[in-house]
Amino acid sequence: MRIGIDIRAILSPHHDGNVGGGHYVLHLVKTLLAHDTKNEYLLLHDEKLRYKDRIFFERYPHASLMPYPSTHFKRILPGLYNEFFVLRFLHKANLDVLHIPLSSIRIPAGYRGKVVVSVYDLGVYVRPDQFSSVYVTRQKGIKLFNVKKSDALIVPHSALAEKVHDIFQYDKEKIHIVRPGVDARFATDDSADEDDIKKKDSHKRRGKKVARRYGIRGKYIIAVGTVEPVKNLQRLMHAFALFRDRRRARSDSDVSDYTLLIVGKSGSGSEGIQSFMRDLDLEDDVCFAGYVIGDDMSALLTGADMSIHPALYEGLGLSALEALVAGTPAAFSKISVHRELAGEGSVYFDPYDTHDIARAMNVLVEYGDSNAMQAREMLKSYNWTRSAEKTLEVYKRVVG
Repeated sequence: MRIGIDIRAILSPHHDGNVGGGHYVLHLVKTLLAHDTKNEYLLLHDEKLRYKDRIFFERYPHASLMPYPSTHFKRILPGLYNEFFVLRFLHKANLDVLHIPLSSIRIPAGYRGKVVVSVYDLGVYVRPDQFSSVYVTRQKGIKLFNVKKSDALIVPHSALAEKVHDIFQYDKEKIHIVRPGVDARFATDDSADEDDIKKKDSHKRRGKKVARRYGIRGKYIIAVGTVEPVKNLQRLMHAFALFRDRRRARSDSDVSDYTLLIVGKSGSGSEGIQSFMRDLDLEDDVCFAGYVIGDDMSALLTGADMSIHPALYEGLGLSALEALVAGTPAAFSKISVHRELAGEGSVYFDPYDTHDIARAMNVLVEYGDSNAMQAREMLKSYNWTRSAEKTLEVYKRVVG
């Protein structure tokens, strides 16, 4: 098969983009190339592709990098660019199947080839109040068009499969649940063996050392995600203030023994979120680290004393997966994706109730995390090799 994958979603920290989606595309494509040498892959990209990713992909003889046409029409008349230049480009590629792994990238209306679309970001349907009306209208139009034009859909979780069916009235037989993987760098061994315990302690110390580079001393709570309203960071900071003040009162001290570390690139509305931090007088106790590279991210997560996931909506839920695999005590908002990922043994809270979020923090401090799903089991269920294999099965089914 000649398989075309649009890789424009691959994350570059210097450009806007969906962080979770960027990681999903990068790891999926890398794993497909490593494990499937029988098919030909055409990787469709633009000028934002990072040099290190370009060099990596060029190592594979069965993969070809194909840049989309570069023209000023892309900026001034994006609709014309998509329907003329991109359409002609795709026809010349002569693909057996085209995979659009980010549903906000519009398929040209005139394209008649087989199409697979990954759908994991339905925020504009589930929480439209968190986005501008213009953005909601535009994204709903693109997603609806892409779904109707596709021959198959890939979704990461069963809860999302139901939502996709309900929203778009799409044939359930063509909706395929393909769980995402989780980067093995985040994994810690869950064994009680003495050597493994020593390794865990070593990882913890390394995490604390990396945290010091970001200005963190002592204990810290980590929250990972793009700094935007749907991640619910304002309520998280309010809850942290309640948590901090309770601990200060109990210890009869004016010094906070925890820092809240927020990791993620700035998104729409980030200025208001950081302003809210100042309104709560949290400048000394909250740190915005911005985008963090993978090696530092795994260390920060391992070194954290707890991980809080307060989002009002999640699609892929990669940050929750990473916390679970890292073995960091974690608490999650009561949303369907978190419940599916973390299971019944986890600590949950009402994301709209700051006192309940603070309660979850106190539970983790006092009792730890009773989650029964260990890192090794999580990696069996959520690994990129299995994701790539199941994605390839979808391609074959569509091509016939």
